Amino acid sequence: MVVVVTVSALVGLAIRIYFLTAVAFHYPGLWENFSRIFILILVLDELWAMSPFLLAHRIGFGLAFAATVPLLFLPFSQRTLISLYFRKGPADWRSKKR
Repeated sequence: MVVVVTVSALVGLAIRIYFLTAVAFHYPGLWENFSRIFILILVLDELWAMSPFLLAHRIGFGLAFAATVPLLFLPFSQRTLISLYFRKGPADWRSKKR
């Protein structure tokens, strides 16, 4: 179990660093890449969302459930933010002054 959690954490971290730098440098192909790998991100994030239950014996079932709920929402909020950023299309996105 430790190996699965560690590998999924490393893959998720690499994906987050990629998207952070893509947004920072205004990469025009970000929406296409994000759309392609969204299912992978969704599966990884939903697996990670269950990680508080690994500590349920120490923190209790209620707190583990309360910590899981916001983690389940994260991939959908990321998709919403990126789609809002690209609402007018990549040509307008590159010309924005940020």
